[in-house]
Amino acid sequence: MSNDIQHINQDSSKKLPVQLQQLEKLVNLMDNAFTIPGTKYKIGLDPIINLIPGLGWVVDFFISFYLFLAMYKNGSAQKNIVFKMFSNIILDSLVGAIPIIGTVFDFAFKANRRNYKLAIEHFEDGKHSGSIWIILIPMLVFLFLFFAAMLYFIFYLFKTLNQITI
Repeated sequence: MSNDIQHINQDSSKKLPVQLQQLEKLVNLMDNAFTIPGTKYKIGLDPIINLIPGLGWVVDFFISFYLFLAMYKNGSAQKNIVFKMFSNIILDSLVGAIPIIGTVFDFAFKANRRNYKLAIEHFEDGKHSGSIWIILIPMLVFLFLFFAAMLYFIFYLFKTLNQITI
């Protein structure tokens, strides 16, 4: 396990569910897979994927949303935790959709790592009760509308750029 997650789990007598342990591998791949030569700073595929205009943030969004759903399914059920995780994804997607700025932001923000850390802390606090469907359904609708709006924006941007003649 990575240092920040290991620090969270080492004081706990609870064993993490296998699903959360497996999700950590994907989180590390997206946010901490490679060390920048000559530094201790780690990056993952997230900022690299976002170098692909238009497509990068879409792929990143779906991976982040998959992680979000998997973490939710494995114990992150309190409304405040789900809202924080959802907010991390939205912020990462909004800023990530901006060329260059989004890529730089992805180097530092690491939404997947933040969400995984929230899920682990939540699991270890034993807060597995409560239903969030009343908040999750509106969030999913918002997420779908957000995604559709971003796709439309990219389509409109490319259409406009194609019409510009030099």
